[in-house]
Amino acid sequence: MVGTTDMDLGFANFASKEALFASFAPHSTQAKMTYDANDQMPLPLLNYQVGQDALMQEPARFVAKRVTDMGNDAFLYRFGYVAQTLDKPGAEHASEIPYFFNTVAAKYGHITTEQDKQAAKIMHRYVTNFIKLGTPNGPGLPTWQAYQNDESFILQMSKSGTAEFLPDPLQARLNITATKAEK
Repeated sequence: MVGTTDMDLGFANFASKEALFASFAPHSTQAKMTYDANDQMPLPLLNYQVGQDALMQEPARFVAKRVTDMGNDAFLYRFGYVAQTLDKPGAEHASEIPYFFNTVAAKYGHITTEQDKQAAKIMHRYVTNFIKLGTPNGPGLPTWQAYQNDESFILQMSKSGTAEFLPDPLQARLNITATKAEK
């Protein structure tokens, strides 16, 4: 199992959009179309997205690809659930840990909601199944298929506390980030 949060660590510090997209040379135009086709994205958000993709999102996918290349199953996730009482737009780095270990009540105490507990129950079942069986799947859980290099599907733990296996919505960004890493 390998994955990230939907608002994971992201550090890039380009002084302008031009400099940011130039860093993707020879794929600068493709990067601009992928990240900011309408030229509406604020530079700080672009810096964050490009940094997050390079630092966390694409490296997680890279690991899943390499594990798969070696003939093993890899299970790629992106965790986007945020405790209901927190006022945050997404799941920050390492915020999935209390859900994986089903310790949200210890983390959030009396403000833990039933939805928080349910999200933890889902993720904890995936983790314990994986440890016991070598697969995260089990009765009552949405099927989480092993990563396939020719398809870019992930298990997404949504903001509503449900798990879905779906095409990676960041695939185009991660593909362009991978070309940058190959330089």
